[in-house]
Amino acid sequence: MDTISGELVKNLGEDGKVNESFVAGNPELVTRATDPLILPQPYVQPTDFAAQYPQPLDTTELIDKCEEVNLLRSIPEKATSLSAETWREMDVLGMLSGTTYAQDYIAFLDGSCPETFDHDGDNFTVAIKNIGAKKTLSVRDIKHSTAVAAANWNGINTLIGGLPSSEGLPGGADLSSFQREVVRGVKEKEVRLAMTLVMNGEDRLLVQGDATTRPLEFDGFEAWPVNRTCTMHTGSAIAATGTFSAASFDQWLAES
Repeated sequence: MDTISGELVKNLGEDGKVNESFVAGNPELVTRATDPLILPQPYVQPTDFAAQYPQPLDTTELIDKCEEVNLLRSIPEKATSLSAETWREMDVLGMLSGTTYAQDYIAFLDGSCPETFDHDGDNFTVAIKNIGAKKTLSVRDIKHSTAVAAANWNGINTLIGGLPSSEGLPGGADLSSFQREVVRGVKEKEVRLAMTLVMNGEDRLLVQGDATTRPLEFDGFEAWPVNRTCTMHTGSAIAATGTFSAASFDQWLAES
């Protein structure tokens, strides 16, 4: 027994055996009266502790966001250096005799010539839209971040991409715009994040873009029935009485 602290001391002896009295169930134990006095109370951390031993930052940053770039992956992209895209749509095709339906003058007498037909159209132009994101950085911040990230200790040098929000759905993507990418500093990091933001923004525009409400955008699929004539129903609808024209029935088949 330690006579100073009152704590039990197991006497192993020179041969390494435990004290026989302790093994027999009769340990020599004295409880000490008080704990050692530690001053000051409460404990005070050194004033410069946090400066000398700062909390380290994991060098990997997780992007805890969902991504959606399925349309952007599926729709082919046409690259051009022009400032606008111009195309022509034919809106007139019929016999020259004054009708738009070919069946009215398509028949002719034996030995005669068929009726002459006519066609016309219009040119349409859409200005190329600009999409992007900007981040202003100083040269000092770029150099400092590069040095810190290169130390591989306390600065972000790796990005883990977000999760695809359509994963597991029919037609959905199983991969995000990127999975894991090393960045050498704040400049590369902001460029990578801007790329992800613009890609997801463009994918949204392909669906919800509305050039009428927001002229700088382009029309997405949802705005086509309202802002575009290509999806508008043409011709008269088939009557519920059971009588309809061949032209209306043909248009109904085409739209079906």
